[in-house]
Order: sequence, then C-alpha cells, then structure tokens
Amino acid sequence: MAATQCLSITEQWIRERLNLQHQCLADVRSLRLPGTYETGKIGHLGISLKNFVRLKSLDLSHNALVSVEGILHLKLLENLNLYYNRISSLQDVLSLGSLQNLKELDLRLNPVVKKDPFYRLHLVQAISKLRKLDDCVVRDRERKAALMHFSAESGLESCQKSPLSTMEIKNRSSNPRIASVNKMMMSKLMLREGNEETVLNHNFDGNRNISTQEAHIEQYSKPESTHLQENPSEILNLLNDYDSALLSSQKQEFQSKLRKCHNGDTRHTIRPAALERYSQSHLR
Repeated sequence: MAATQCLSITEQWIRERLNLQHQCLADVRSLRLPGTYETGKIGHLGISLKNFVRLKSLDLSHNALVSVEGILHLKLLENLNLYYNRISSLQDVLSLGSLQNLKELDLRLNPVVKKDPFYRLHLVQAISKLRKLDDCVVRDRERKAALMHFSAESGLESCQKSPLSTMEIKNRSSNPRIASVNKMMMSKLMLREGNEETVLNHNFDGNRNISTQEAHIEQYSKPESTHLQENPSEILNLLNDYDSALLSSQKQEFQSKLRKCHNGDTRHTIRPAALERYSQSHLR
C-alpha cells in the first residue's frame, strides 16, 4: 500500500476543500479538516489559518502534524481537536497556554501523551480555562493536584539553590496560615527526597514545641502573689547540702523568712522565682 500523502496546506486549499463562500474568513467560527487516506494528511499548517482570527472550534484530527505551529494566533479558540497526530514535544504543547479561551483539547494518540508521566498535570496547570482534556473532564481536585505538584517542584529547586532549615522557613512569616502551608510543603519536599524519618521528627518536634509553649503560658499566667507551697523543713534540709562555707548570718536570715512565710505572714512572701534567684546569688 502506498504511503499516505503528507500535505502542506494553504488558505486556498482550505477554501476548495470546504467549499467556503465567505468573503471574509474572519467570519468563520468553525473548521473541520480531519485527515484521510484518500485526500492525504496535513503535515504543516504554515500560514493557512492566518485570516481565521475569530475561529472558535478547530478539528485537525487524524493528520500528521508534528507541532502546534500555525495555531497560536487563534486567540478566540475554545475547542481544539488534535487527536491522532504526531506531536511529541511537551514544550510545544505547553505553548497552547497562550490561548486563554481554550476550554477543550484532545491530544490522544500523540507521542507526547506517553512521553511525560505528568503530561496531564502540565496542561491543566498551563491552560487556566481548560475544562476537558482528552475527552475527560478536568476537575477541581486535579487542578489542586497540579498546583501542589508544581509548587513542590519550584520549592525543591529553591531549596537546592539556597538551602534553608525548617525553622528558618517557618520564621519567614508570622501568618499562621502561611506558616502552615510552609510546613506542609517542607514535609512534601522531604518525602520527595525519601527522608520520611525527618518528616516524622519534624511533626513530632512541632507538637512538642507547642506543648512546651502551652506549659510556659500556663506557668506565667499564674498570679505573682502565689505563696511558696513547699514545706520549709524540706527546704531547710536542702540548705544543709550547700557549700559548708555559707555564712551563718545569711543562712539564718533566709531561714527566718521561710518560717514567717509558713506562718502566713504575707509581708515576707517568697515567690518560687525569688527563691531561685536568692539561691543562686547568696547560697554559693
């Protein structure tokens, strides 16, 4: 069987093929130019679609196109069918992101579909208004997955260029929501690097820090007038363990204050913090 003819079409060829009677090609809203074995398959568009500037639907399925060249100027295009062509470059396909009104795109049976495992996520991210890709509806959860995937990739690249610790990234913002996103992204980045243990430790340390902060808040939220609750006799026993060179007059004065505190004399109230400072400064 003879090889299928590969065509390089022109505007006149389109007029004759579709028997167009329009004087102004800008009035054309829809074109169907599927390839066939009898008439041949389109391999190159050239400038054949130059004047179809208001085109909204274009069918170029079953052809031999290797790129999207000749389509990118159709800014009003909403539906593009490139089913069963020979497009293999992902970067070439991503240039369709400039078509901001594109809602439906079909690239099935093109080499590019199997070339990149994240091909679909790439297109969902690149074409903001895309509602249907390869005859499958684009759902919100797929958009979120694409956003997370490429945010993680950009974050990983940033970390490789300028490594930052988890705490440094956390301290970049005082906004709890932003800090939460940063923490989630750091966990995802660590998982991408195969460091599951670090992620677990990161979560554990975060929980431990929260508990510690709550304990501190609880401790310092108590009224400062709280009296010393420890038994003075126990504290006196502890005093005997200090340095034997302790001056007796200082020791007696401190013992006297403890006894008055125990007897309910509020004028000589000793707080825990004061006890600690006194012990450090006078009982050495």
